[in-house]
Amino acid sequence: QAAVPLSALNAMPEDASKNAADAAWELLKKKNPKNSKSFVDVWSKINGTTDITPKKTIQRTAGARLETPKKCSTVGEDGPSKLEGNLSIKSECSPSDVLASFDGKDVFALGNFMQRDINGLTDTCSRTRYKALQRVHAVLSADENLISRDLLLDSVCTLFVKPVLRRLEDSTEKCRELALVSLLHIVHKLSDVVQQLLPYTIPVLRERIALKPDTLRKDKPHACIPDPVEPSEEVRVKLVKLLLALISATEEGIAPYAADVAEMFKACARDPAPEVLQVSCECAQTMAQWLSRRMQPVAHEMVKTFTPVFENKRSKVRVAVLKAIGAIMHCGAHETILDLSGFRHPNIVKIEAFYSGDSKVNWFG
Repeated sequence: QAAVPLSALNAMPEDASKNAADAAWELLKKKNPKNSKSFVDVWSKINGTTDITPKKTIQRTAGARLETPKKCSTVGEDGPSKLEGNLSIKSECSPSDVLASFDGKDVFALGNFMQRDINGLTDTCSRTRYKALQRVHAVLSADENLISRDLLLDSVCTLFVKPVLRRLEDSTEKCRELALVSLLHIVHKLSDVVQQLLPYTIPVLRERIALKPDTLRKDKPHACIPDPVEPSEEVRVKLVKLLLALISATEEGIAPYAADVAEMFKACARDPAPEVLQVSCECAQTMAQWLSRRMQPVAHEMVKTFTPVFENKRSKVRVAVLKAIGAIMHCGAHETILDLSGFRHPNIVKIEAFYSGDSKVNWFG
């Protein structure tokens, strides 16, 4: 019943045969509107093919590999997660978006509202943990017109501090960094509760600002140099900045934790990052300013800790160490001036000097 016979279609060029087939198909549709066949099926029968839909082609260059979907990293994986360097959330949560549907006025209502995000901080997927941290950080950094400061003061210790502190040991670097930013925001914005946070934050910082057991480095195979527990230099800088913020906010309240802080300084003094050394020296100077003679039990040991930093190549680091040691010496470590100048009483000789070499270093020379 078509206007153009099949033999004529086969004899026509390809473009002309397609136009003729279109005209034939329109005529068939007018004469038989109940026909359920599509033009694709009819044209495939005319050309003798089974599928005329264009297929997508994948262009591959030399040495290129097909990308496979990435699996979400989990905490239980061995070693650092491969997702750490590529973890990026394009749209960050703003406080107005997170708190748009919150209308409560007590800690219980805020706990129910944020319970899902607090549970997400312990999720096995690093992306879920990072998104939950973003929402928690948005709440902590919200203005008073979105959430009252009194409500945050009442809820920060019971709801947010402990889950966020656990993220300092996260396998993903961005999660650790965002957790530190949230804690720094708590210390600066909610200074009234910082003293209550010290029993939780100081032990965690003591674990993170530390050195691993002596291990051999590839660049110095003949020297045993301990590596920091925290592998990221940026995160180590934020850890020391958090310690400085705690000391500045609590002032004399840091005195019960002076021994723990002195142990952290031992790790900071051997850190290869110059910014970590500078901030740690500022911490020691601030601590000496507030504690004064109350720091005497650990003052002598702290001077010994920072003395080798005089050999650092950067002048800013050496100046910072000189200021820190000068402040610590007024806290009961005045006798260390003899060690720094290399003085030794002529009538007092160590037994070790008779059997091995005994050297004296004058750091002021």
